[in-house]
Amino acid sequence: MKLAFDPVKHGWHFSTNIIADAMGVKRNNGLSGGMSLAAVNYFRYGLDIPPIGYFEFKKANKAVKNARVLAGGNDVNPVFNFILNSQFAVFESPHIIKQEISLPFPNTKENHHFTSVYDEFPKIKKALDNGYFVIIGLRSADEGNQAAHQTLVYGYDDNGSTLYMYDSNNPDEEVTVKSDGYRLIFSNGKQYSSYYLLMTLNPGVHSNLNAYDSSQNQVYNFSVKPPVAA
Repeated sequence: MKLAFDPVKHGWHFSTNIIADAMGVKRNNGLSGGMSLAAVNYFRYGLDIPPIGYFEFKKANKAVKNARVLAGGNDVNPVFNFILNSQFAVFESPHIIKQEISLPFPNTKENHHFTSVYDEFPKIKKALDNGYFVIIGLRSADEGNQAAHQTLVYGYDDNGSTLYMYDSNNPDEEVTVKSDGYRLIFSNGKQYSSYYLLMTLNPGVHSNLNAYDSSQNQVYNFSVKPPVAA
């Protein structure tokens, strides 16, 4: 089962590390959650993803006299600013705090795997069956099972508890993760200890918001009409 989302058409055509490097963002995990949420908002409003990439962001960055102002957003490039603020909005998900206090004990890779497949996969599947996109959080396999990445899930297959996703680390391709019974196998070769449902996004919800508003984000399902051009 898949929703009508194609990473080649509806995902960003550059990777999260490209935008972080071009814009001077000093953040180890990049802007993966923001890129996922921003992509859904372009999709829900029927707008094309802007055909921009590294050089456009680099050009915008040079136009900023002091790169350190990027910590508060980049007014020169509204698309980047939208992605950046989408990342901040993702951090408002109540599931982040919930997952931090509900890590399986003992804190082992085996327990994390079983939590993903037996607890989180059914939640994700239910959301997708209802027509909702899901942003999942991924825990590091090498750094104490800490939060490491976010991806956008748009489909599933019960066989192997498979999820189909747009991963901003791998633009213009479909990435899958499945269980082989005792570990999670990612088609892009990456390794994470586990995943969990981070956000559910109903593409049918629209709002009159043109910028994120922390007092209204959850009410309007993080629905913000994105900029049409950089």
